[in-house]
Amino acid sequence: MKNKDLNLRLSQYFILLLAIALLTICFATPKIVPWFAQLRNELLEGCEPLLFITVYSSVLPASFLLYFMHTLLKNINDNQVFTPNNVKLLKHISNCCLIETVILALSGLYYPTFGIMAVLAVFMSLILRVVSSVFRQAVDLKDDNDLTI
Repeated sequence: MKNKDLNLRLSQYFILLLAIALLTICFATPKIVPWFAQLRNELLEGCEPLLFITVYSSVLPASFLLYFMHTLLKNINDNQVFTPNNVKLLKHISNCCLIETVILALSGLYYPTFGIMAVLAVFMSLILRVVSSVFRQAVDLKDDNDLTI
Protein backbone atom coordinates (compact mmCIF):
# COMPACT_ATOMS: atom_id res chain seq x y z
CA MET A 1 0.00 0.00 0.00
CA LYS A 2 2.82 2.37 0.88
CA ASN A 3 4.61 1.64 -2.40
CA LYS A 4 1.42 2.38 -4.38
CA ASP A 5 1.00 5.73 -2.63
CA LEU A 6 4.64 6.59 -3.25
CA ASN A 7 4.38 5.74 -6.96
CA LEU A 8 1.21 7.81 -7.35
CA ARG A 9 2.72 10.76 -5.51
CA LEU A 10 5.91 10.58 -7.61
CA SER A 11 3.85 10.44 -10.79
CA GLN A 12 1.81 13.46 -9.71
CA TYR A 13 4.99 15.42 -8.90
CA PHE A 14 6.46 14.43 -12.24
CA ILE A 15 3.36 15.70 -14.05
CA LEU A 16 3.67 18.97 -12.12
CA LEU A 17 7.33 19.25 -13.16
CA LEU A 18 6.39 18.60 -16.77
CA ALA A 19 3.71 21.30 -16.60
CA ILE A 20 6.27 23.75 -15.24
CA ALA A 21 8.71 22.72 -17.98
CA LEU A 22 6.00 23.22 -20.62
CA LEU A 23 5.23 26.69 -19.29
CA THR A 24 8.93 27.51 -19.22
CA ILE A 25 9.30 26.36 -22.81
CA CYS A 26 6.47 28.67 -23.83
CA PHE A 27 8.27 31.67 -22.42
CA ALA A 28 11.79 30.58 -23.39
CA THR A 29 11.03 29.63 -27.01
CA PRO A 30 11.90 33.08 -28.42
CA LYS A 31 15.42 32.64 -26.98
CA ILE A 32 15.81 28.90 -27.59
CA VAL A 33 14.71 28.70 -31.24
CA PRO A 34 17.32 31.11 -32.66
CA TRP A 35 20.04 29.44 -30.59
CA PHE A 36 18.96 25.96 -31.75
CA ALA A 37 18.67 27.07 -35.38
CA GLN A 38 22.18 28.51 -35.20
CA LEU A 39 23.47 25.31 -33.60
CA ARG A 40 21.98 23.23 -36.43
CA ASN A 41 22.72 25.81 -39.11
CA GLU A 42 23.04 23.46 -42.08
CA LEU A 43 19.77 21.62 -41.31
CA LEU A 44 17.61 24.50 -40.13
CA GLU A 45 18.71 27.37 -42.32
CA GLY A 46 15.67 29.62 -42.74
CA CYS A 47 13.43 27.32 -40.70
CA GLU A 48 13.10 29.42 -37.55
CA PRO A 49 9.44 30.32 -38.23
CA LEU A 50 8.66 26.62 -38.72
CA LEU A 51 10.32 25.78 -35.42
CA PHE A 52 8.19 28.41 -33.68
CA ILE A 53 5.06 26.91 -35.25
CA THR A 54 6.09 23.40 -34.20
CA VAL A 55 6.79 24.36 -30.59
CA TYR A 56 3.72 26.52 -30.06
CA SER A 57 1.33 24.16 -31.85
CA SER A 58 2.55 21.32 -29.63
CA VAL A 59 1.84 23.20 -26.41
CA LEU A 60 -1.97 22.84 -26.46
CA PRO A 61 -2.16 19.05 -26.94
CA ALA A 62 0.67 18.58 -24.44
CA SER A 63 -1.20 20.72 -21.90
CA PHE A 64 -4.39 18.70 -22.34
CA LEU A 65 -2.38 15.49 -22.08
CA LEU A 66 -0.90 16.57 -18.75
CA TYR A 67 -4.34 17.59 -17.47
CA PHE A 68 -5.86 14.24 -18.47
CA MET A 69 -2.98 12.36 -16.86
CA HIS A 70 -3.36 14.38 -13.66
CA THR A 71 -7.09 13.57 -13.58
CA LEU A 72 -6.41 9.89 -14.23
CA LEU A 73 -3.89 9.71 -11.38
CA LYS A 74 -6.31 11.55 -9.09
CA ASN A 75 -9.01 8.98 -9.89
CA ILE A 76 -6.62 6.11 -9.22
CA ASN A 77 -5.58 7.74 -5.95
CA ASP A 78 -9.29 7.86 -4.99
CA ASN A 79 -9.54 4.08 -5.67
CA GLN A 80 -11.61 4.66 -8.80
CA VAL A 81 -9.50 2.59 -11.15
CA PHE A 82 -11.77 0.70 -13.51
CA THR A 83 -14.36 3.32 -14.34
CA PRO A 84 -15.78 4.49 -17.66
CA ASN A 85 -14.32 7.93 -16.94
CA ASN A 86 -10.80 6.48 -16.85
CA VAL A 87 -11.42 4.73 -20.16
CA LYS A 88 -12.37 8.11 -21.65
CA LEU A 89 -9.31 9.75 -20.11
CA LEU A 90 -7.02 7.12 -21.64
CA LYS A 91 -8.63 7.68 -25.03
CA HIS A 92 -8.19 11.43 -24.68
CA ILE A 93 -4.53 10.94 -23.80
CA SER A 94 -4.16 8.69 -26.84
CA ASN A 95 -5.81 11.35 -29.03
CA CYS A 96 -3.37 13.96 -27.71
CA CYS A 97 -0.53 11.67 -28.76
CA LEU A 98 -2.10 11.35 -32.22
CA ILE A 99 -2.35 15.12 -32.58
CA GLU A 100 1.30 15.42 -31.58
CA THR A 101 2.09 12.72 -34.15
CA VAL A 102 0.56 14.83 -36.92
CA ILE A 103 2.41 17.96 -35.77
CA LEU A 104 5.71 16.10 -35.52
CA ALA A 105 5.23 14.26 -38.83
CA LEU A 106 4.64 17.56 -40.63
CA SER A 107 7.61 19.09 -38.85
CA GLY A 108 9.69 16.09 -39.90
CA LEU A 109 9.52 17.45 -43.44
CA TYR A 110 12.01 20.16 -42.53
CA TYR A 111 13.84 18.51 -39.60
CA PRO A 112 14.09 14.68 -39.75
CA THR A 113 14.42 14.22 -35.98
CA PHE A 114 10.80 15.31 -35.62
CA GLY A 115 9.83 12.45 -37.94
CA ILE A 116 11.45 9.98 -35.57
CA MET A 117 9.61 11.57 -32.67
CA ALA A 118 6.35 11.21 -34.64
CA VAL A 119 6.92 7.46 -34.90
CA LEU A 120 7.44 7.29 -31.13
CA ALA A 121 4.29 9.36 -30.49
CA VAL A 122 2.12 7.13 -32.69
CA PHE A 123 3.56 4.07 -30.96
CA MET A 124 2.64 5.56 -27.57
CA SER A 125 -0.83 6.31 -28.87
CA LEU A 126 -1.29 2.69 -29.91
CA ILE A 127 -0.12 1.44 -26.52
CA LEU A 128 -2.61 3.74 -24.81
CA ARG A 129 -5.41 2.47 -27.07
CA VAL A 130 -4.61 -1.10 -25.99
CA VAL A 131 -4.55 -0.08 -22.31
CA SER A 132 -7.86 1.72 -22.83
CA SER A 133 -9.37 -1.46 -24.29
CA VAL A 134 -8.11 -3.47 -21.32
CA PHE A 135 -9.65 -0.91 -18.96
CA ARG A 136 -12.94 -1.11 -20.91
CA GLN A 137 -13.02 -4.90 -20.47
CA ALA A 138 -12.17 -4.54 -16.78
CA VAL A 139 -15.03 -2.06 -16.36
CA ASP A 140 -17.40 -4.53 -18.04
CA LEU A 141 -16.19 -7.37 -15.78
CA LYS A 142 -16.55 -5.17 -12.72
CA ASP A 143 -20.10 -4.25 -13.73
CA ASP A 144 -20.96 -7.93 -14.22
CA ASN A 145 -19.49 -8.81 -10.83
CA ASP A 146 -21.43 -5.99 -9.16
CA LEU A 147 -24.67 -7.47 -10.52
CA THR A 148 -23.99 -10.98 -9.19
CA ILE A 149 -25.01 -11.92 -5.69
